[in-house]
This record gives sequence, C-alpha cells and structure tokens, in this order.
Amino acid sequence: KTAMVFAQHWPGLLRHLVVVDISPREHENNHGHIIRALLEADLSGDDRKAVEEQLLRGIPEPGVVQFLMKGLYRKDGGGFAWRMNVPRLEHDLSHILAAIGPETVRVPTLFIRGGQSNYILREDLPAIKEQFPNGRVETIPYAGHWVHAQAPDEVVSLIRALP
Repeated sequence: KTAMVFAQHWPGLLRHLVVVDISPREHENNHGHIIRALLEADLSGDDRKAVEEQLLRGIPEPGVVQFLMKGLYRKDGGGFAWRMNVPRLEHDLSHILAAIGPETVRVPTLFIRGGQSNYILREDLPAIKEQFPNGRVETIPYAGHWVHAQAPDEVVSLIRALP
C-alpha cells in the first residue's frame, strides 16, 4: 500500500508499479496471530530451529513461518532479533490496512494476485481498474496472500516481462 500511495503523490518518479496481493481498499486484520507469535517468540537463545518451532505453534502455515524466518538474524552479543520493527507493525497495523486515498494512479501498474487469497477479490477488480486505469491484474491460481514466498519464480517472471 505504501507504494500505491507513493504513486499517487510522485508518479513522475516511477516507470512501473508492482503491487503484490493487496488492493487499495481497507482490509481486515487477519495478521494478529502472526504479530503475536513474532512478539512472543523467545529470541534469547542460539537455536534458529527453536525459534521456528515457537512460531509454528502460533502460525500453523509452514510457508509463512519460513518466509518470516528470513527476517531473523543473529545478534553480535548472542540471541536473535527481527529485521522488521514488530512493535511498530503492531502499533500501525490499522493504518497499514486502511484504504488508500481516492486519487487516480496513471502509472502502468501490475497487480499480482494470489488465487487463494482474499486480499484482491473479484469484486475489487472494477474499482482497481477505475483507480489504476493503466493497471492489469495477473493471478497465480495456487498461491495465497504470500505470493512472493509461495510462487517466487512466477512473480519474478511477471515482473521481468514488464516493458
């Protein structure tokens, strides 16, 4: 959504916009369990597998956990930390999930949609086309919301095909 808002304000700085499985409308908070698991994970140890097992207890989707584990790094003094600012994400999640403004975006835009996701619904398509008249939506049928993690080759292929 940040990129969509950027395109609304500074379209001249972009040749293309790629939006991966999010529509400009407001979204429900379906990520509370993920944020909670990230915040509650004990990162003081030295075993990545132990952190992964903790996450799997709160996030029953192994692919999502594998993706999140990419953001875990070992601190110099021992233990681990997240590359993302999880407390800030928790604090600002309602703003992140809010609808973007109504301004039209004329930048050529590729929306990559997960066919098993509810973040870009069929009923969203007319509004997307109206707000992004130079946009197109490509669907990867078997992917969920984490399209880039579930179908990385397809996502890269779609992006590389941009003119």
